[in-house]
Amino acid sequence: MRLVYLTGRPYTPFDTAASVAQRRGVFDLTRINEERAPDYFRADVRADRTFRVRGKPLLVFLGIQNVTNRKNFAQPGWRRLQERASFNEQLGLFPLVGLDWRF
Repeated sequence: MRLVYLTGRPYTPFDTAASVAQRRGVFDLTRINEERAPDYFRADVRADRTFRVRGKPLLVFLGIQNVTNRKNFAQPGWRRLQERASFNEQLGLFPLVGLDWRF
């Protein structure tokens, strides 16, 4: 099991007036790293088992990344059609299944 908690990382907000006028995201360079993203939290769980196949180790694993399904902040973005800032999010719940056979 792995738990990760981080305080929100700083980011530079968009200059709304300049972004609307230029139809693209323009950062407000007078406010560099002035805003903070929400806190980051993630919990991952994984179980694995090793078998022997023809004398070679075979690792079988099952797991879930981000078991709390929390939508963590990835980066700020600009939505050109809506003319507003948005926040891109990381993946929520993500299952893992795999084999690792070394021969």
